[in-house]
Amino acid sequence: MNIVTFPLDVTDYTADALGAWFAARTRGVFAADGHYHITTNGNMTVTVGTGLAWLRMTEHWGVVAFNQNPVVLEVPPAENATHRVDAVCLRLDKAANLSRLVLKPGTPGINRPAPPVRDASFDEIYLATIRIPAGAASIEPIHIADQRLNEQFCGIMSDGTNIPTQQLYDTWMDWFRDLKTVLEEDTAGKLYNRIEGLLERMDRVETAMQATAVRVLMESGRHFTEFEDVVRAGAFMSDSAGWQSFEFPYGGFDGTPTVTATAMNHNGYVSINNVTKTGFEYCLKNTTGKDIATATQIHYQAIYDGGAY
Repeated sequence: MNIVTFPLDVTDYTADALGAWFAARTRGVFAADGHYHITTNGNMTVTVGTGLAWLRMTEHWGVVAFNQNPVVLEVPPAENATHRVDAVCLRLDKAANLSRLVLKPGTPGINRPAPPVRDASFDEIYLATIRIPAGAASIEPIHIADQRLNEQFCGIMSDGTNIPTQQLYDTWMDWFRDLKTVLEEDTAGKLYNRIEGLLERMDRVETAMQATAVRVLMESGRHFTEFEDVVRAGAFMSDSAGWQSFEFPYGGFDGTPTVTATAMNHNGYVSINNVTKTGFEYCLKNTTGKDIATATQIHYQAIYDGGAY
């Protein structure tokens, strides 16, 4: 019987002996705060921060992947006609005897990446997924879904203590479904107020009027593809009477959204017509329904069911 006992005095060991000690730890990052955090750069690249993570060489051999310096990964060009979901991957290459960060392109038109590879050649965890809209020229924060707490993709390393990321995810989803109900059922004014309050609590913008999107950071134990809504909010100036056109930024949605709009400091309303996945037509009216021309700022909210990460 050959039982490796570690550590013993005056005994030489190979790497698999130390690996057996690490095998008691699960795959994942050391913590979601400060380990392998993903940031955007205003172009078609993302930066992966420093940190510690655990991978597996075999069932009984664990390894530590220590990223000592930020790494910039290039994202392949966007598709012309449809979206794509790529994965930021930490990969253990068993044959090469090293770990590396790679960007795994997704399949055009598919809302989730292929599962991480975990076989005799590679062992992978996904740190984030990136939903790249058709024709996108840069990666924005709203395009990135943090997957470090998603146990199917990554998870938090545990050593004898089970971290209930599934329970955390379920709590988050209950809150998100409540928000979804408000977004679907409330009037335009209440919708705007709810989005404004959410953005202020997240401390990501000074006011909701300046927002170009609502980014929900999911800490989950399931796929981010289970979110059903994409929400965008923004503002533009109008100074002409009659019907005018507005195009959504970032290449539009994957389908036709529901659009509501309000005009600031205006005793009337904004009429919406001919909504498509790329934009809509609007007309500023007074309380009697007559078209008017006045310089005012219009705030819009667009919600699309079905095109999320």
